[in-house]
Amino acid sequence: MTTPPDPTPTSDTRAPRAKSSTETSDTRAPRAKSSTALAGREAVRPTRPAWGAATFPAHATPLPIVTAASLTRPGTASATARMTALDRTWNGPGWSPETAALRERGAAIRRETLADLEGHLGRLTAAVEGHGGVVHRAATGADACAVIGDIVARAGARLVVKSKSMATEEIHLNHHLEGQGVEVVETDLGEYIVQLGDERPSHIIAPALHLSQQDIRQRFSEAGGQELPDELAAIAGFARERLREDFRRADVGISGVNFAAADTGTLTLMTNEGN
Repeated sequence: MTTPPDPTPTSDTRAPRAKSSTETSDTRAPRAKSSTALAGREAVRPTRPAWGAATFPAHATPLPIVTAASLTRPGTASATARMTALDRTWNGPGWSPETAALRERGAAIRRETLADLEGHLGRLTAAVEGHGGVVHRAATGADACAVIGDIVARAGARLVVKSKSMATEEIHLNHHLEGQGVEVVETDLGEYIVQLGDERPSHIIAPALHLSQQDIRQRFSEAGGQELPDELAAIAGFARERLREDFRRADVGISGVNFAAADTGTLTLMTNEGN
Protein backbone atom coordinates (compact mmCIF):
# COMPACT_ATOMS: atom_id res chain seq x y z
CA MET A 1 0.00 0.00 0.00
CA THR A 2 1.36 3.38 -0.94
CA THR A 3 1.01 6.26 1.48
CA PRO A 4 0.00 9.54 -0.20
CA PRO A 5 2.46 12.38 0.25
CA ASP A 6 1.76 15.21 2.64
CA PRO A 7 -0.44 17.61 0.64
CA THR A 8 0.52 20.56 2.80
CA PRO A 9 1.94 23.24 0.53
CA THR A 10 5.44 24.52 0.96
CA SER A 11 6.57 27.97 -0.02
CA ASP A 12 9.03 26.85 -2.70
CA THR A 13 11.02 23.63 -2.66
CA ARG A 14 12.41 23.76 -6.15
CA ALA A 15 16.04 23.27 -6.90
CA PRO A 16 17.55 26.49 -8.25
CA ARG A 17 16.65 26.91 -11.90
CA ALA A 18 19.51 26.97 -14.37
CA LYS A 19 20.42 30.51 -15.29
CA SER A 20 18.99 31.84 -18.52
CA SER A 21 21.13 32.50 -21.53
CA THR A 22 21.15 36.22 -20.78
CA GLU A 23 23.08 35.83 -17.53
CA THR A 24 26.80 36.37 -17.82
CA SER A 25 27.67 33.52 -15.44
CA ASP A 26 26.13 30.90 -17.74
CA THR A 27 28.97 28.59 -18.83
CA ARG A 28 27.09 27.06 -21.74
CA ALA A 29 27.66 28.13 -25.32
CA PRO A 30 25.64 31.27 -26.08
CA ARG A 31 22.19 30.58 -27.44
CA ALA A 32 21.22 32.12 -30.73
CA LYS A 33 17.63 32.35 -29.51
CA SER A 34 15.69 32.47 -26.29
CA SER A 35 12.02 31.82 -25.63
CA THR A 36 9.52 34.66 -25.51
CA ALA A 37 6.96 32.42 -23.79
CA LEU A 38 9.29 31.61 -20.87
CA ALA A 39 10.55 35.16 -20.34
CA GLY A 40 10.06 36.16 -16.69
CA ARG A 41 9.80 32.56 -15.57
CA GLU A 42 12.26 33.12 -12.76
CA ALA A 43 9.80 35.53 -11.14
CA VAL A 44 7.13 32.84 -10.73
CA ARG A 45 7.17 31.40 -7.22
CA PRO A 46 4.16 29.12 -6.75
CA THR A 47 3.12 27.66 -3.42
CA ARG A 48 3.02 23.90 -3.83
CA PRO A 49 3.98 20.64 -2.12
CA ALA A 50 7.42 19.15 -2.65
CA TRP A 51 6.12 16.37 -4.89
CA GLY A 52 4.76 18.94 -7.33
CA ALA A 53 8.23 20.18 -8.31
CA ALA A 54 9.40 19.32 -11.81
CA THR A 55 12.79 18.32 -10.38
CA PHE A 56 11.20 15.86 -7.92
CA PRO A 57 11.96 12.29 -9.10
CA ALA A 58 8.86 11.20 -11.00
CA HIS A 59 9.19 7.59 -9.85
CA ALA A 60 8.96 8.61 -6.18
CA THR A 61 5.28 9.61 -6.40
CA PRO A 62 3.08 7.86 -8.99
CA LEU A 63 0.83 10.09 -11.08
CA PRO A 64 -2.47 8.72 -9.62
CA ILE A 65 -1.33 9.83 -6.16
CA VAL A 66 -0.21 13.20 -7.50
CA THR A 67 -3.64 13.64 -9.11
CA ALA A 68 -5.52 12.57 -5.96
CA ALA A 69 -3.47 14.91 -3.79
CA SER A 70 -3.90 17.74 -6.30
CA LEU A 71 -7.66 17.54 -5.87
CA THR A 72 -7.31 18.54 -2.21
CA ARG A 73 -5.43 21.75 -2.96
CA PRO A 74 -7.06 25.18 -2.63
CA GLY A 75 -8.63 26.35 -5.88
CA THR A 76 -9.10 22.89 -7.33
CA ALA A 77 -12.72 22.53 -6.25
CA SER A 78 -13.92 25.42 -8.40
CA ALA A 79 -12.06 24.13 -11.47
CA THR A 80 -13.37 20.56 -11.13
CA ALA A 81 -16.91 21.81 -10.49
CA ARG A 82 -16.78 23.88 -13.66
CA MET A 83 -15.47 20.96 -15.75
CA THR A 84 -18.08 18.60 -14.28
CA ALA A 85 -20.83 21.04 -15.21
CA LEU A 86 -19.48 21.34 -18.75
CA ASP A 87 -19.31 17.56 -19.07
CA ARG A 88 -22.97 17.26 -18.07
CA THR A 89 -23.90 19.99 -20.54
CA TRP A 90 -22.06 18.26 -23.38
CA ASN A 91 -22.80 14.62 -22.58
CA GLY A 92 -25.99 14.72 -20.51
CA PRO A 93 -26.41 11.91 -17.96
CA GLY A 94 -23.88 9.67 -19.72
CA TRP A 95 -22.28 8.65 -23.00
CA SER A 96 -24.60 8.43 -25.99
CA PRO A 97 -24.95 4.94 -27.51
CA GLU A 98 -22.90 6.08 -30.52
CA THR A 99 -20.08 7.45 -28.32
CA ALA A 100 -20.11 4.36 -26.10
CA ALA A 101 -19.79 2.12 -29.16
CA LEU A 102 -16.84 4.16 -30.47
CA ARG A 103 -15.11 3.97 -27.07
CA GLU A 104 -15.52 0.21 -26.98
CA ARG A 105 -14.24 -0.12 -30.55
CA GLY A 106 -11.19 1.96 -29.63
CA ALA A 107 -10.55 -0.25 -26.59
CA ALA A 108 -10.87 -3.37 -28.75
CA ILE A 109 -8.38 -1.99 -31.30
CA ARG A 110 -5.92 -1.31 -28.51
CA ARG A 111 -6.26 -4.85 -27.17
CA GLU A 112 -5.78 -6.29 -30.66
CA THR A 113 -2.70 -4.13 -31.22
CA LEU A 114 -1.07 -5.06 -27.92
CA ALA A 115 -1.58 -8.74 -28.70
CA ASP A 116 0.78 -8.34 -31.69
CA LEU A 117 2.61 -5.10 -30.88
CA GLU A 118 5.85 -5.97 -32.68
CA GLY A 119 3.99 -6.96 -35.81
CA HIS A 120 2.01 -3.72 -35.86
CA LEU A 121 5.13 -1.65 -35.22
CA GLY A 122 6.89 -3.40 -38.09
CA ARG A 123 4.01 -2.66 -40.48
CA LEU A 124 3.80 0.96 -39.29
CA THR A 125 7.54 1.43 -39.78
CA ALA A 126 7.39 0.04 -43.31
CA ALA A 127 4.41 2.25 -44.18
CA VAL A 128 5.99 5.45 -42.81
CA GLU A 129 9.29 4.74 -44.55
CA GLY A 130 7.37 4.07 -47.73
CA HIS A 131 6.13 7.65 -47.55
CA GLY A 132 9.70 8.94 -47.12
CA GLY A 133 9.61 9.20 -43.34
CA VAL A 134 12.45 8.22 -41.02
CA VAL A 135 11.67 5.88 -38.11
CA HIS A 136 13.88 5.39 -35.06
CA ARG A 137 13.31 2.53 -32.62
CA ALA A 138 14.39 2.99 -29.01
CA ALA A 139 14.34 0.26 -26.36
CA THR A 140 14.46 2.58 -23.34
CA GLY A 141 13.63 6.14 -22.38
CA ALA A 142 17.33 6.97 -22.26
CA ASP A 143 17.77 5.60 -25.79
CA ALA A 144 14.86 7.70 -27.03
CA CYS A 145 16.28 10.85 -25.41
CA ALA A 146 19.64 10.17 -27.03
CA VAL A 147 18.08 9.77 -30.49
CA ILE A 148 16.01 12.94 -30.18
CA GLY A 149 18.93 14.85 -28.66
CA ASP A 150 21.08 13.87 -31.64
CA ILE A 151 18.43 15.04 -34.12
CA VAL A 152 18.13 18.38 -32.30
CA ALA A 153 21.91 18.78 -32.14
CA ARG A 154 22.38 18.03 -35.85
CA ALA A 155 19.75 20.67 -36.60
CA GLY A 156 21.78 23.18 -34.58
CA ALA A 157 18.61 23.94 -32.62
CA ARG A 158 18.55 26.28 -29.65
CA LEU A 159 14.78 26.74 -29.32
CA VAL A 160 12.35 23.80 -29.39
CA VAL A 161 8.55 23.99 -29.14
CA LYS A 162 6.50 20.98 -28.06
CA SER A 163 2.90 20.00 -28.47
CA LYS A 164 1.44 17.77 -25.77
CA SER A 165 3.25 14.46 -25.38
CA MET A 166 2.94 12.24 -22.33
CA ALA A 167 5.62 9.93 -23.75
CA THR A 168 8.22 12.72 -23.61
CA GLU A 169 7.00 13.56 -20.10
CA GLU A 170 7.63 9.96 -19.05
CA ILE A 171 11.18 9.86 -20.47
CA HIS A 172 12.07 13.35 -19.12
CA LEU A 173 12.97 14.65 -22.56
CA ASN A 174 12.84 18.32 -21.57
CA HIS A 175 15.49 17.80 -18.89
CA HIS A 176 17.69 15.95 -21.36
CA LEU A 177 17.48 18.67 -24.01
CA GLU A 178 18.01 21.45 -21.48
CA GLY A 179 21.20 19.65 -20.51
CA GLN A 180 22.33 20.17 -24.12
CA GLY A 181 21.76 23.92 -23.78
CA VAL A 182 18.43 23.83 -25.65
CA GLU A 183 15.45 25.84 -24.46
CA VAL A 184 12.26 23.77 -24.56
CA VAL A 185 8.81 25.36 -24.52
CA GLU A 186 5.56 23.51 -23.83
CA THR A 187 2.80 24.93 -26.04
CA ASP A 188 -0.17 22.94 -24.75
CA LEU A 189 -1.82 25.58 -22.55
CA GLY A 190 -2.02 23.39 -19.45
CA GLU A 191 1.56 22.17 -19.89
CA TYR A 192 2.75 25.75 -20.44
CA ILE A 193 1.05 26.87 -17.22
CA VAL A 194 2.76 24.20 -15.12
CA GLN A 195 6.09 24.71 -16.91
CA LEU A 196 6.10 28.38 -15.91
CA GLY A 197 5.79 27.23 -12.29
CA ASP A 198 8.41 24.50 -12.71
CA GLU A 199 5.80 21.93 -11.72
CA ARG A 200 4.87 18.42 -12.73
CA PRO A 201 1.56 17.94 -14.57
CA SER A 202 -1.09 16.85 -12.09
CA HIS A 203 -3.27 14.94 -14.56
CA ILE A 204 -2.68 13.02 -17.79
CA ILE A 205 -5.05 15.17 -19.89
CA ALA A 206 -5.55 18.20 -17.63
CA PRO A 207 -2.01 19.14 -16.52
CA ALA A 208 -3.11 22.24 -14.56
CA LEU A 209 -6.13 20.60 -12.92
CA HIS A 210 -4.95 21.76 -9.50
CA LEU A 211 -4.91 25.47 -10.41
CA SER A 212 -7.80 27.93 -10.41
CA GLN A 213 -8.32 30.77 -12.86
CA GLN A 214 -6.99 33.15 -10.20
CA ASP A 215 -3.87 31.01 -9.71
CA ILE A 216 -3.14 31.10 -13.44
CA ARG A 217 -3.78 34.84 -13.67
CA GLN A 218 -1.29 35.41 -10.85
CA ARG A 219 1.29 33.16 -12.47
CA PHE A 220 1.04 34.94 -15.81
CA SER A 221 1.11 38.32 -14.09
CA GLU A 222 4.35 37.40 -12.30
CA ALA A 223 5.94 36.17 -15.52
CA GLY A 224 4.83 39.23 -17.46
CA GLY A 225 5.74 41.75 -14.79
CA GLN A 226 2.31 43.37 -14.77
CA GLU A 227 -1.10 42.56 -13.36
CA LEU A 228 -3.50 40.90 -15.78
CA PRO A 229 -7.26 41.37 -15.41
CA ASP A 230 -9.13 38.38 -14.01
CA GLU A 231 -10.75 37.67 -17.37
CA LEU A 232 -10.38 34.47 -19.40
CA ALA A 233 -9.81 36.33 -22.66
CA ALA A 234 -6.92 38.34 -21.18
CA ILE A 235 -5.36 35.29 -19.52
CA ALA A 236 -5.55 33.18 -22.68
CA GLY A 237 -4.37 36.13 -24.76
CA PHE A 238 -1.21 36.43 -22.67
CA ALA A 239 -0.25 32.83 -23.46
CA ARG A 240 -1.33 33.09 -27.10
CA GLU A 241 0.81 36.15 -27.78
CA ARG A 242 3.92 34.71 -26.17
CA LEU A 243 3.62 31.25 -27.65
CA ARG A 244 2.92 32.59 -31.13
CA GLU A 245 6.33 34.26 -31.16
CA ASP A 246 8.05 31.02 -30.16
CA PHE A 247 6.21 29.10 -32.88
CA ARG A 248 7.54 31.60 -35.38
CA ARG A 249 11.15 31.46 -34.19
CA ALA A 250 11.58 27.83 -33.11
CA ASP A 251 14.20 25.62 -34.74
CA VAL A 252 12.49 22.28 -34.03
CA GLY A 253 8.96 21.14 -33.20
CA ILE A 254 8.15 18.00 -31.21
CA SER A 255 4.73 16.41 -30.87
CA GLY A 256 3.13 13.31 -29.52
CA VAL A 257 0.70 11.27 -31.63
CA ASN A 258 -2.79 10.25 -30.57
CA PHE A 259 -2.80 7.17 -32.75
CA ALA A 260 -1.09 5.76 -35.82
CA ALA A 261 -2.54 3.52 -38.52
CA ALA A 262 -0.12 0.68 -39.20
CA ASP A 263 -1.58 -0.18 -42.61
CA THR A 264 -1.28 3.35 -44.07
CA GLY A 265 1.45 4.97 -41.97
CA THR A 266 -0.99 7.73 -40.99
CA LEU A 267 -0.16 9.69 -37.84
CA THR A 268 -3.17 11.34 -36.22
CA LEU A 269 -2.90 14.37 -33.96
CA MET A 270 -5.91 15.82 -32.16
CA THR A 271 -5.70 19.23 -30.49
CA ASN A 272 -8.11 21.95 -29.47
CA GLU A 273 -5.39 24.59 -29.58
CA GLY A 274 -3.95 24.32 -33.08
CA ASN A 275 -0.42 23.77 -31.77
